[in-house]
Amino acid sequence: MQHGAQLDVRSNEQLALAAQRGCRASFELIVARMHGPLLCYLRRLSASREDAEDVVQDTLLRAYRKLDRYHSDWRLNTWLFTIARRLWINRRRQTQRAQRTNTIAADLSARRVAPTKAAADPAAGMIATEHRQQLWRIAADVLSEPQYTALWLFYVEGLSVADIGRVLRRSSAGVKAVMFRARRRLVPEFTALEWAERESALGKEAVEAKC
Repeated sequence: MQHGAQLDVRSNEQLALAAQRGCRASFELIVARMHGPLLCYLRRLSASREDAEDVVQDTLLRAYRKLDRYHSDWRLNTWLFTIARRLWINRRRQTQRAQRTNTIAADLSARRVAPTKAAADPAAGMIATEHRQQLWRIAADVLSEPQYTALWLFYVEGLSVADIGRVLRRSSAGVKAVMFRARRRLVPEFTALEWAERESALGKEAVEAKC
């Protein structure tokens, strides 16, 4: 019990270094601490909870296998979110390729039996419906992935601009530019007054939201 209590008060970085030396309990505590934050971030980007769970599991497994590459100069959170983002991007690309193939096949089939009809825009109705209640879902809908990730890591995870730059592979100035464009892009989704009030509540609403 005393050993467990000692582990609980150590930072993630200290746990990672202990795990590098072979302490399995240290890595298990990292998993317990980081599974929720990683899932919450990925759940907002993924089409389903199952997809998000898969990426979280892949992230933690990848981190365990590559612990020897972790350096304590990095915050462990930064390192894990970097891995998670890269895995999610790769998974999304694979899914998009499969979807494009299926869409082309379906479109060719439809053209043979019926005239082409203009596709409805589901995003417009979804954004209108969730305008008040799903702030981060709206952000995921209207922002690019780097913009969304930058805001999430800043407001929810409390990462510094420099740490976010490591995740996004951008300079600090580049991160600030991404965040500026993200904020500006969100303004039309809310009134000017709402945005001023909601920007300060982004972190709280995201943490309290059910992932």
